[in-house]
Amino acid sequence: MKTRYWQYTVAWVTALAWACASPEVSAEPPATETQSIAFYYGDQVPVAELSHFKQVVLEPGATTPEELKALRANSQVYAYLSVGEVNRNNAAHAQVQPDWIISENAAWGSDVVDPRHAQVRAFLLAQAQALWARGYHGLFLDTLDSPLAVPAPPSVVQARTRALVELLREMHQRLPGVKLLLNRGFELFPEAAPFAAGVVAESLFTGWNAAANRYEPVAEKDRAWLQERLTHLHERHGLPVTVIDYLPPSEREQARTVARSILALGFTPYVTNASLDTLGVGPLEVVPRRVLALYDGAEGAAVQSTLHRLLALPLESLGYTLDYRDVRGELPTMRLAGRYAGVVAWVSGPPLEKPKALRAWLDRQCDDGVRAALFGELGFIQEPGFLARRGLAPVKLEGPVHMGRADALIGFEAPPAPHARSLPILQAASASVRVHLSVRDESNREAAAILSGACGGVAQSPYVLEEGFEGQQRWVLDPFTFLPQALGLEPIPAPDATTENGRRLLVIDIDGEGFGAPAEVLGTPAVGQVLLESLLARHPLPVSMRLPKGALEAPGLRPLARKAARRIHIEEPGHGAPHPAEALLPATPLSLTALSPLMRLEPVKHSREAARTLSPFAYSRLTEVLAWTDHPRRLSPLMISHPVGACTTPAGVRALAKVYSWAQAQPTLPLWRCEYEDRARGFAQATLARTFDGTWQIRGLGALRTLRLPTGWGEPALERSQGVAGFADTPQGRYVSLAAPEAQFVLSETPSAGPRLVWANAPLLDWKQEASTVEVHLRGHLPVALALTGVAQGCRFTGATGTVPGVLADGVTRFHFPTADTGHARLVCF
Repeated sequence: MKTRYWQYTVAWVTALAWACASPEVSAEPPATETQSIAFYYGDQVPVAELSHFKQVVLEPGATTPEELKALRANSQVYAYLSVGEVNRNNAAHAQVQPDWIISENAAWGSDVVDPRHAQVRAFLLAQAQALWARGYHGLFLDTLDSPLAVPAPPSVVQARTRALVELLREMHQRLPGVKLLLNRGFELFPEAAPFAAGVVAESLFTGWNAAANRYEPVAEKDRAWLQERLTHLHERHGLPVTVIDYLPPSEREQARTVARSILALGFTPYVTNASLDTLGVGPLEVVPRRVLALYDGAEGAAVQSTLHRLLALPLESLGYTLDYRDVRGELPTMRLAGRYAGVVAWVSGPPLEKPKALRAWLDRQCDDGVRAALFGELGFIQEPGFLARRGLAPVKLEGPVHMGRADALIGFEAPPAPHARSLPILQAASASVRVHLSVRDESNREAAAILSGACGGVAQSPYVLEEGFEGQQRWVLDPFTFLPQALGLEPIPAPDATTENGRRLLVIDIDGEGFGAPAEVLGTPAVGQVLLESLLARHPLPVSMRLPKGALEAPGLRPLARKAARRIHIEEPGHGAPHPAEALLPATPLSLTALSPLMRLEPVKHSREAARTLSPFAYSRLTEVLAWTDHPRRLSPLMISHPVGACTTPAGVRALAKVYSWAQAQPTLPLWRCEYEDRARGFAQATLARTFDGTWQIRGLGALRTLRLPTGWGEPALERSQGVAGFADTPQGRYVSLAAPEAQFVLSETPSAGPRLVWANAPLLDWKQEASTVEVHLRGHLPVALALTGVAQGCRFTGATGTVPGVLADGVTRFHFPTADTGHARLVCF
């Protein structure tokens, strides 16, 4: 059974399966004209990322049935099948008879077999049929020309050639509709043309020398020879041609250059590493947004770790999602390049038991161009070779110390301070190392406390955070700037779970423990009755309440339960969304260190005593906290979380009423908690890819419908995009509104003509745009309001709710529907 290195992410996302069903979506997923193919022979197949490609070639022995099934939903999947050689490490080699073998390929450890032999053809056909039965309806046939390269009289070579053509014919006859990709096999043409879905060739510009174990440029004469034959096949037989070139994973920019050169010749490129176990570069390139998070298991589970508490939020704000792995356990053996944007690690506990293993693993990532940002107690890095390759050297400070250099990344929430008992141990030994914060002694020796370089970054405790009263912390380092710089993260269209249709999400989440308990008000009604009559009846906002199953079935609570069912969405307790304000209420001054990440992995628990403690003073600060989490960055939805016990006293009700009134006045899109969790799940699962022509693709969004664009990126060209309804410009950024769980868009400096959605207070279920008109369907929890731009005066929506005229104000046209569901409404302009 294969180990899943993203097991924590999968576990806590799957834990939300009880959440609301995703809304219906009638928009069709977009299709791209980009010809794309990926070859992936490693295990732990990155299904979501590979699903961007139209064609995917896999090593079937390293692929699970579940992975194959998931990939087939979006891509034409081919199984690798070696025809002319049988690798000695392959289990099928046990069937190879001595008289089948005509040569060997020592560099790859395989035997070359004779296709003229009837048992060889039967052996290969049996493998093809077995792959077909497993669900592979395409085969990538490798080593076709190996038997033809074995020295023999011309008549023998011709007989081998005919036998290979006959093998292709038999595959087509026995496997109706099978698609065959041929790796070279030029000698088989023109006879093989009717059976080939395409031709693949390796090493046009750069290749892998297996005998010498190195990457090499292809000689000009060899390149010219191969190019001539590929062009001939493409022009004469109309076959698509794919070229695989090889470069180290760290040479990503060079891979893009090679891929463009191949594409310019009319061939589809794929540039990858020699073992084909990374995500390579072609006309479509997956842009990784996953970060491998090595948390310290000595602190407990991932959710309890310093890494999750402090680094998840800034990475999520940048559009990246985390897969968790215990730094004290087994480290991933798969190649991270191409599927992970980087590695973060935070060691807080005792010294590691296997520091050498971690250092060697980090060195391998650096070799592959995958950077790591290391935080915390970093004694494990003190090894000369490990430091030297990162441009660092050990240093020992003596005597009194003072702060040295500090750049713009330092002093984010608190100023740096020297710590005489915890002195930094590193100094920069290369000009490529950037020191962000240093400490000096009286001899002017300098040690770097926070730095970044070619392999990543280092941020040592206790210089990253200021430790205050009762464990309160504040960031000394700006994590929003340091992490991209240390990891080499590129700006991406960031999936965003704080905003939808241009408005900040609003989630009101109530812990229902004690719903039937008596309140401390006149008549001692149940607390739930006070909540309904004194708070929710006056503030018609969607509310979610978490109650154990059967909690409202007691005979005395049934009338109250019926009332609650009309106003409250009842949900079972579980893992899920964060409650940032709840975490921050006791914190003075406010700090991002107290703000929860996008998803919190453990249930939220309250006690009745805690409810009294938080009411009413703490809730009087709640609006301040919620506004603070919106500026200068929008770090969370407008999320109000409180126990029902906060309504036990009149003072608590009054405090909450102020919060509800403030929230009701904000421009928001209200959701139930479970609907928000659907969006958070989409954030964790979404994948990105881009093409050479500048088109961005996003897949796997689920219920999430928002991307936030980096500053200065231009705006989506709506007429050349699919699944994009519009965008809204706010002080926090440009939020793109999507109409489907899959979309593609290109950017332009020129504004698009025609209607564009600016904002809406309800989720968008459908958006179809044709020239100057649109058809929409929105469904929310309040009467729907939306605003469009690019709409002429006098336009109106018509549909099941009647005619809804537009009102032009401040450059946008607003429409107010009488119901929370617009049905299918069409914009009509006169």
